[in-house]
Amino acid sequence: MEIVRRVIASATDGDFETMLALHDPDWEGFIPEAYPVAGTWRGLDGVRGFVEEWLDAWDAFRIDPEEFIDGGDAVVAVVRYWGRGRGSGVEVTDRWFYAYRLRDGRVVSWRLCGSRREALEAVGLAD
Repeated sequence: MEIVRRVIASATDGDFETMLALHDPDWEGFIPEAYPVAGTWRGLDGVRGFVEEWLDAWDAFRIDPEEFIDGGDAVVAVVRYWGRGRGSGVEVTDRWFYAYRLRDGRVVSWRLCGSRREALEAVGLAD
């Protein structure tokens, strides 16, 4: 679970070197079509591209973890995010659910989910 904490911190800080070191070269990230930035990203170039694209949309951005659900090689992070849009200045805040799969001490997949239940199901932790 510590790896997920470090990933979230490095994403917020824009620390790409740490972030890349925490991801498996076969990484896959997914955001469903219901979100403004939707798509699938793959590999270490995908990690960098996704984070750069996301951070470029904000003048300021922060992710505050509220809860971690540890399932060993699967972790769900409940996070509160806050951002101020670049150009618009509009402030946005919401709660998201991140579903992570880990392998050999690195993140191998990440998915943005709309609910705790969806995130738990995405990584096989639902009851």
